[in-house]
Amino acid sequence: MEFCGKPLEHGQANWNGLLNAAVREARAHAKSTSELKHLIVTPFVEGPKTNEGYRFLSDVGISVQGQDAIGAWKTACNIAQRLGLALTVTFVWREKQEAVFPGLTGRLSMAAR
Repeated sequence: MEFCGKPLEHGQANWNGLLNAAVREARAHAKSTSELKHLIVTPFVEGPKTNEGYRFLSDVGISVQGQDAIGAWKTACNIAQRLGLALTVTFVWREKQEAVFPGLTGRLSMAAR
């Protein structure tokens, strides 16, 4: 997985890794807390919080609530769209019975504006 042309780090190539990369990009561009709230449509708080599914991103000083694939994609798309960035994610469905296409590769993409 990559966010805006930057491959995600080893161990972060998953949906929440994508979410973290998008949040970092949003923090780098936001000029105010109000602007940050429009970019990040996932629950977050400034400062450390590690309960209720939150993970603290110490490098940007934000705690973000973990998301499923749909929530992570929604947030990453919102951030990329509002910042005028392209977004492409290639992924593999897990090999489990409830997966839509077990073992197959999928790609989601959004062009920059």
